[in-house]
Amino acid sequence: MSGSLAVLASLVDSLLDLLSQIVLYYTDKSMEMPSDNTFPAGRSRIEPIGVIICATIMGIASLELIQSSIQTLIAALVYHNLPVLQMDILTISILLIAICVKLYLYIFCRKYRDISGVAEALTEDHRNDVWSNSAAVISSVIAQYNKKLWYFDPIGAILISILILVN
Repeated sequence: MSGSLAVLASLVDSLLDLLSQIVLYYTDKSMEMPSDNTFPAGRSRIEPIGVIICATIMGIASLELIQSSIQTLIAALVYHNLPVLQMDILTISILLIAICVKLYLYIFCRKYRDISGVAEALTEDHRNDVWSNSAAVISSVIAQYNKKLWYFDPIGAILISILILVN
């Protein structure tokens, strides 16, 4: 609703994190089941397939966001069709609350990252979410309140998408 590509990139990151957790939970539970004739080599190969599926979906979503951001930049530069943002106080508040919650979760998980691989992965994920949500807030608010810096929003979306691709 905000019209911000950076906020959209942050939302996509969060939704893909949720999807990844669901897929990895399913693959983990599937691996615990005893093998049968359907899986003669065992179910241990299901987890890498789940990881590949998640990585592929995240990659495609990130590339799509990068493409949309580039199209927005081109439309604004060539046709002077500047993007319209509606970063109201509710949207900004939701993002700031999400940053605070993710920061707390990062600090909490960081205490246990040496004990469990899952805690280590969650620590990294929460850290990345703090960065992506912060970048979304900063870039979209700057773009909305300083019309000369309208390009901060699509560039913020590109940076968040690159963060998703790299991680």
